[in-house]
Amino acid sequence: MPSPSSRPRPSWLFWSVCAAALGLLVLESRYTPPGVSETRLNSLPLSGPGFIGHNIAFNTAEVAFIGPAHALKRSYNLSGIPTTIILIDGTLNRHAVHDPSYCYKGMGYTILKEEALPINGGHGRLLKLDKAGEHRTVAFWFTDGHTHHASLPLYILQTALHRLTFGLMGEPPLLVMVEPASSTPLNWSTYLQKFPALTHL
Repeated sequence: MPSPSSRPRPSWLFWSVCAAALGLLVLESRYTPPGVSETRLNSLPLSGPGFIGHNIAFNTAEVAFIGPAHALKRSYNLSGIPTTIILIDGTLNRHAVHDPSYCYKGMGYTILKEEALPINGGHGRLLKLDKAGEHRTVAFWFTDGHTHHASLPLYILQTALHRLTFGLMGEPPLLVMVEPASSTPLNWSTYLQKFPALTHL
């Protein structure tokens, strides 16, 4: 006769844990936690000391790709240097946020150089691109308002935790993209210092 310590544990405990986990997954799949509010997106000022900007409409392809996700696209002129800025919150469409380097490769661009861009104790990524002699420079990072990074796996982890906690773990991360609209070399450190609101979203 087996001793009490060697008897198998009741199967109901195992199945209860499985049922609870399944229930949580179902709730998570059906629940859309609060995303980045319009107020947070629009907290990026249109004008300030040394800069002025205006909204730009997304083109047809961009609208189709972004879908229901909240997004913002603007043109800014800071100290005579024009840039285009895009902010995307993927809460309502997870496919709208991605690693931009994959997107540019898909568009036929070659990454000539890739380097880290220091941002408030974290970092973004700076891409120098070429396509048949057409040169572009793009900076991007993910931010939840506190951290800044260029890691897609970390972004996915942050969004998963945000959903699993039903929006209780702070703000969801968003994608920030900045592209100079001229061939004039941009001093990124100076640019970010003069435009602090961009790193405090």
